[in-house]
Amino acid sequence: MDQQQEGILVLSKNYLDELSPPDIDWPENIQIVVSCIHENLFDASLSVSWLKEKCHIKKKIFSACFARHVGYYPKEYILHHRIKAAKRILREMDLPVTRVALTVGFNSLSAFCKAFKREMDMGPSDWRKDAKEVA
Repeated sequence: MDQQQEGILVLSKNYLDELSPPDIDWPENIQIVVSCIHENLFDASLSVSWLKEKCHIKKKIFSACFARHVGYYPKEYILHHRIKAAKRILREMDLPVTRVALTVGFNSLSAFCKAFKREMDMGPSDWRKDAKEVA
């Protein structure tokens, strides 16, 4: 394993370790889904339909129930945490943006850049430049 890959693994693991566990007051199915998201956050196959199948959720109102308890719809929750993890990697490592995108679970650079810009109002390269100037 090269030094870059090792750095990515450390940053990714640290990010996952810092995530808050599901609230014990949430319904059990929501707790299970949040735990499943945390365990699979950087897996590109993670999606709401995958979660519903993996966690045996059949209710059409699941996403709204999830949002009521967690504060995000499931897809938004996944994207939010992938972007936060990507920001950490962008700030601390000089990796190509494509590698960062794939590392945090995006299937393509364009999907990553679109989601990043929607969340941060700027692209990942510009954000990295600004973050390094502030530091």
